[in-house]
Amino acid sequence: TKGAIAMVTVTEPAKAKIQAILQDNKEVPAIRVYISGVGCAGPAWSLRADDIESDDHVHEEDGICIIGAQSLLDEAGGVTVDYQVTRAGEGFKVLAKNDPPTSCGGGCRC
Repeated sequence: TKGAIAMVTVTEPAKAKIQAILQDNKEVPAIRVYISGVGCAGPAWSLRADDIESDDHVHEEDGICIIGAQSLLDEAGGVTVDYQVTRAGEGFKVLAKNDPPTSCGGGCRC
């Protein structure tokens, strides 16, 4: 809807990588944003191929479809899907607006 907060933002690097993946996997209906676990530093966001459910928020842009449970995206304040290349490797990174800082400060090694 116009004027609503963007629930899903996809960076250009992520968009290009998803489009490349989907070219090789045309049967993938959508890419789901979800929480794969929770540690002391907060939720661990992940992506997976999935079917669209009735309670999903659907974000379609440039030939890609990103979905997520509407309630989860509301609680997160929206998410940004990025693709990063660093010395440690490369991969997708999902950041939620309402997530705590990445370091819990408790000395844990999570």
